[in-house]
Amino acid sequence: MPRKKALILTTHYHTLHYEEFVKPIVSIISKIAYEYDQISIFEQPPSHTYLQQYDAIIITGTSLQDMKYLDHLKKWKKPLSTFKNTIIGICAGMQVLASAHNIPLIKCKAVGVKKVKCLNKEFKVYDLHQYSVKRTADIEVLCSHKCIEGFKVKNTFHFGFAFHPEVFTPQLLENLLLLNKPTQPF
Repeated sequence: MPRKKALILTTHYHTLHYEEFVKPIVSIISKIAYEYDQISIFEQPPSHTYLQQYDAIIITGTSLQDMKYLDHLKKWKKPLSTFKNTIIGICAGMQVLASAHNIPLIKCKAVGVKKVKCLNKEFKVYDLHQYSVKRTADIEVLCSHKCIEGFKVKNTFHFGFAFHPEVFTPQLLENLLLLNKPTQPF
């Protein structure tokens, strides 16, 4: 049976951020025997046909001050919104995913450790974000605190998290990646 394969779409501009926002993701997916490739949001998106080789796309986060990825949302809109397999957007990656699906962003700055409610369970999470998403008919809210912390785009396997699951809840990422068509990630 062939190994599953993920594309890690990085959002950081400064190379120093790799250690904090990408390396933990690499560690998690390597642990569950995923192969992976990596591309930056600053690059041209690959073709639709090329992207179909991946079982999942993981869009990483970046620091609060690193906002250059916002200038590159438009070119990634179609490749992400039409991807048929799993997408997991984390922090800035959640914003990229939301933008690809025309889900409005709202200001909601949160920094630090807190408990959020995810599908009737409380989880300790690490927040480092400036935005969340507006509640719309296009999403199912999975996690919330003062704002939406996690959502699923309806009729897709696209998940966005304002918090960083790689810090305290790596099993969330593992579950989403190990299920072919995830429905219950927690």
